[in-house]
Amino acid sequence: MHASNKSQERYPWWAGNARFINLSNTFIVAHVAQAALIMLWAGAFTLFELAVYSPDAPLYTQGLILLPHLATEGWGIGSDGAIVDTDIWFSIGAIHIVAAVVLAGGAYFHYTQLPPSLAAAPKRAAKFDFEWQDAGKLGLILGHHLIFLSLGALLLVAKAQFFGGLYDAYSESVRIVTSPTLDPAVIWDYRTHLFDVRSLEDLVGGHIYSGSQLF
Repeated sequence: MHASNKSQERYPWWAGNARFINLSNTFIVAHVAQAALIMLWAGAFTLFELAVYSPDAPLYTQGLILLPHLATEGWGIGSDGAIVDTDIWFSIGAIHIVAAVVLAGGAYFHYTQLPPSLAAAPKRAAKFDFEWQDAGKLGLILGHHLIFLSLGALLLVAKAQFFGGLYDAYSESVRIVTSPTLDPAVIWDYRTHLFDVRSLEDLVGGHIYSGSQLF
């Protein structure tokens, strides 16, 4: 029996990404298309919530999901905690939709212009082929994912410290975080209560550790 059939037999069809064994390009298509759907949902739902948002009632009473998260990051919020600009929310929603179109275009290109396995692709594309038994190649791929996640964490740090700050629920205002918590003992203590953050300083300090330790 062919080796690829043996490797396929070890996994049922529904077991995660097992159906993409030896189909490295189809694997990429599936994940890029999934990212496009996520971006589309985030952008479209942001615009939907903005369309039904009422300035006469608090966000938490309106059944909204995404707008409150944008508010906690300080987008469109004045120093006194009041919503002063919803245009930035519209822009963020539109950017996500544009990103969804770009990602969908990338998935379509891979699906129509390249073979299911990059091993049979032209030389420049073939170098991105991988086998699931190749720990080094998979480690390189997953490592790049972690790098981008760390950059996302550091972007939040930059927003908190240099670009407008974050909304502080305790003071009910948006403020710059000037002294993030860098005490490793304090950050380590959060392992048992990740969603019970006591201050913005601890929140930003945790993101600094998360972002910097992945490089």
